[in-house]
Amino acid sequence: MVDEPVVSVVSALPNGTQAMQIRCKRDGSAAAVIDQALSVGRGCSWAATEKALYRCEAAWTRMFAAWHAFQPRRDAGRGRVLWLVKEEGFFLGVNGTGWVRKAVWETE
Repeated sequence: MVDEPVVSVVSALPNGTQAMQIRCKRDGSAAAVIDQALSVGRGCSWAATEKALYRCEAAWTRMFAAWHAFQPRRDAGRGRVLWLVKEEGFFLGVNGTGWVRKAVWETE
């Protein structure tokens, strides 16, 4: 049996700024797997069901964003899916070799 992939989101937002509010849930479910405030340098993780889509929403200062934290087609077979959240957006760790921006912050 293959272990469930672990999805991690880490805040790398600027020091001295307010915490980012994050809420993630499995597609088709009302219950959140994560619903908390992340201070700078802090992270959160959960085990994903490999065939399910997970969507996250985040709010920070006056900005907000939504992205797919786990996509079966993109992430199946990976033991760990790592996200780094910065002022410039949401970066997915790629095979331990670097980061690719997959989403950006928006404002009203």
